[in-house]
Amino acid sequence: MSVIIGVDPHKASHTAVAISDREEELARKKVRAGAAQTRLLLGWAEGFEQRTWAVESAGGLGYLLAQQLVAAGETVLD
Repeated sequence: MSVIIGVDPHKASHTAVAISDREEELARKKVRAGAAQTRLLLGWAEGFEQRTWAVESAGGLGYLLAQQLVAAGETVLD
């Protein structure tokens, strides 16, 4: 199953929601913004093998997280 993980980045935290191809919410995770953010989100997303990340404001507030995900080999959209 293909999954989109939408991320709403904020200065202090990021909220990620996994959505199925039927537009059903599968899971939700909120992490503190900081050094461990990418590791925590990737660990949470491991169960979704076919995933694409949609990071809101990937050119602005979500820039660092989007770049970290890309560096980890993930597919990321803005």
